[in-house]
Amino acid sequence: MKKLFEKHTIAKIVGITIFVTIVLTWILNIGAFQGTEYLEYGKNRLGFNDIPSIVYNSIYFAIDKIIYLFVLGGFYAVLSKTNGYNKIVSNIAKKIKGKEHIFAVVVAVVIAALTSITTSTFAMILFIPMLITIMLNAGLNKLTAFASTFGALLVGVLGATLGTDALLNFDAYFSQSLAETGADASLKYRIIIAFISVALYSFFLFFTAKKAMNNKKKEEIAEEFKIVEAGKKEKVKTLPIIITLSILAVITLLGFLNWSGTFKIEIFNDFHEWLTGIKVGKDFNIVSSLLGTNAVSFGAFDLFTISTIILIFTVLIAVLYSIKFDDLIETFGQGIVRIIKPVGSLVAVYCVFIIVYMSPIVPTMVKSIMHKDGIPDINIDYNGSAYAFFNIDSDDDGKADYNLINQDKDKDGKCDINCDTNKDGYPDKNLDFNADGVVDDNDAAILEQIGDGTSTNNFDVDGDGIADVNLDTDFSLPRTIIASTLTNIFHVDAGYTGYAIGAYLVSGFGSASLALVFLVFFAIYGLLQFFIPTSILLMLGLTYAKVEYKDWMKFIWRFILGMLCVLLIIFIFMAL
Repeated sequence: MKKLFEKHTIAKIVGITIFVTIVLTWILNIGAFQGTEYLEYGKNRLGFNDIPSIVYNSIYFAIDKIIYLFVLGGFYAVLSKTNGYNKIVSNIAKKIKGKEHIFAVVVAVVIAALTSITTSTFAMILFIPMLITIMLNAGLNKLTAFASTFGALLVGVLGATLGTDALLNFDAYFSQSLAETGADASLKYRIIIAFISVALYSFFLFFTAKKAMNNKKKEEIAEEFKIVEAGKKEKVKTLPIIITLSILAVITLLGFLNWSGTFKIEIFNDFHEWLTGIKVGKDFNIVSSLLGTNAVSFGAFDLFTISTIILIFTVLIAVLYSIKFDDLIETFGQGIVRIIKPVGSLVAVYCVFIIVYMSPIVPTMVKSIMHKDGIPDINIDYNGSAYAFFNIDSDDDGKADYNLINQDKDKDGKCDINCDTNKDGYPDKNLDFNADGVVDDNDAAILEQIGDGTSTNNFDVDGDGIADVNLDTDFSLPRTIIASTLTNIFHVDAGYTGYAIGAYLVSGFGSASLALVFLVFFAIYGLLQFFIPTSILLMLGLTYAKVEYKDWMKFIWRFILGMLCVLLIIFIFMAL
C-alpha cells in the first residue's frame, strides 16, 4: 500500500474515489426529495460506456473554472517574461528575508479574509502564483507556500461570512421558501468560526514557516517559479507592472464583492446602467456593444468576466514590454501547458459530482440516516415563513392547539376564533387550522386529516413545499453531522447539496432547527475541504504547488482536529 502511493498520489486517491462512487451506484437506489417526501426510483448503475459522458459533463460543469485557470496560466507565463515582474518579485523576496514566517501568516490572513467575504473562491487565486513565487525565492518550502495561499483559501471557505460561491449557492436552494435565510440565521456563529479558524490556522502556520526558515536543506525551485534576474546593464521598468497589477487587484475586489445583495449599495448597478445606456445617434448603444451582452456591473462578476479582463491586461503588458505578437502567443501557450495537470485534477474531482448527478444516490443515504420517528410534534408555517406563528401543538397530542387565540372578528366583545374557554392559555373551541381568519369546512377537512393525533402526514396547506400540519421535527445532531459528511464528500459542490436535499431539510425541520441544520451542513463542508479527495481547491492547489498529500496531512491534521472540537461545541450549544 505504501508503494502504491509513492508517486502520482493525488491522481490515485481521486481515481479510487471515482471508482468507489461508481460501485455505489450498483449498490444503492437512486431517489429524490419533494419536500419531506422521498421518491425512490430503483438503481441506475453506471459502467464503462458511461465514462466518456462523465468526463464530458465534468468539463462542461467546470468550464468557467477551466477557462479561468488556462487564462491565468497564460497571464503569468507572459508576466514572467518581463524583467519588470521578475525584478518586483525578487525585490519583495529579498525584503522579507528573516521575516518570511511573518509574511506567510499575513498573506494567509488576508487571503482567508477576502475569501470569506467575496462571491468567488476561485477569483482569489488570481495573485497566488505570484505569492508562491515570492515565498519560494525567499527560502520558504513548497508546503509553507501552499499552506499560506491555497490553504488560506480553505480557511476562508470554512469561515465564510458574507461570501464564497459555496455559501451563496447552498443558501439559494436551502432558503428559497423561507422568510429568513439559513445564511442570515447562522451568520453570528459563522463569524465566530471565521475568527477562531483564522487564529488557529495562523498559529500552526507561523511555526511551520519558522521551521522552514531554519531548515538548512533548501528545496529546488520548480522552473515556473524561478526568477530570471535581469542583467546589470539591462534597463528594468517596474512601474508599468506595479500599476497594472494594482488596477487588476482593485477591479477584482470590486467585481467580487456583493455590493447590491450584501451591502445594499446600488451605485455600481446605477453606474453600469448609465454607462451601457450611452448611445451614438438614436439607436446605437456604443458602450453596451463594445462591452458585449454579458457585461455586468461591479459586484456581479463571474469567472468568465474576470478571465476576459485578465486577457486584456495580458495584451496590455505585452505592449508595454514590447513583446512580439508571435512570442506572446507562444508564451501564453506555454502557460496553458503548465496548468494542464492542475486542471486535470479539477476535472477528475468533478467526475465524482457528475456520477452522483447522473445517479442520485446521496438522497438515499440522507433518507436512511436522517430518518424520522413518524410522530408529529409541532405544526408550523401557514403563511410560508417557516416560523410557528400558528397551530402550535403544545401538549404533544398531535393536534394544533394554538392559533392566535381569542380572536373577536365581529367586535362584539365575544371570542369568535380559537377561543380559550377554559382559560388555560390554549384555544379549545372554533379552531382556525388554516389561519385564513374564518372557521369553515376547510378547517374541518384539515382536522379530519389530523385525525386522532397519530397521522404521519406532513400536510402542506399553502403548497409552498413546507409542511404546515403534523411536522415531525425529530432532529438528531449526530445523524445530521453524519448525513452532512457523506453528502459533502460526494456532492463536491455545496450548491448541489442545497439543490438536492435543501427542500427536505427545510420541510423536515423548518424553523425548529433552521440555523443549526444550515450551519452543520455548511461548516462540515468547509472542514472536509481540508482533506477529502473531492476537495476541488485542495487537489488543484496540491497539484499546482507540487506538494505531496501526505506532507499536507502531517501539517493540517492538528488544525482539523481543533476545528472539529470547536464546531462540535458550537453545534451542541445551538442544539441545547
